[in-house]
Amino acid sequence: MRFAPTLAAIIFAAPILLQAQSDSLHAGERVRVRVGASSRNTSAYIGNLSALSRDSLILGIPGGKGSVVLLRPAITEVAISDGHQSRWSQLPYALPLAISTLTIAALPTVHGSVGAHLNTERYLLLGTNALLIGRVLLRPLPERWRPLNSWLEQAP
Repeated sequence: MRFAPTLAAIIFAAPILLQAQSDSLHAGERVRVRVGASSRNTSAYIGNLSALSRDSLILGIPGGKGSVVLLRPAITEVAISDGHQSRWSQLPYALPLAISTLTIAALPTVHGSVGAHLNTERYLLLGTNALLIGRVLLRPLPERWRPLNSWLEQAP
């Protein structure tokens, strides 16, 4: 019976472990290729890998607009896309804004001529905080890249 939890853990962890060990390029993968003569003067090409040979890499331009042939000696880095960052990574930036928004919303309503002015300011602060929270949470997240050196280190 002690073997069952271990077996279940191996079965659930296998896809993750196999993906982590995959250190090769395959056709159709989204890749970023840096090409340049020096570290200051580089160009990055992002697209899907169309074909791969020992001395060149063919990168498909997004939207089906053609392809680019990149020779191995000119390539300084190849990286595979690991998707976009999680929205949860933005939570530490939005949490203080959410707390201040809740604090402002919980303030008591003041009546009278001064109260109207204070209520207007409160609504403006709530709207500003809501816009800031939206800006933090809804901004486009950067793509994560995993450098892959195995193809570059192979002998041509």
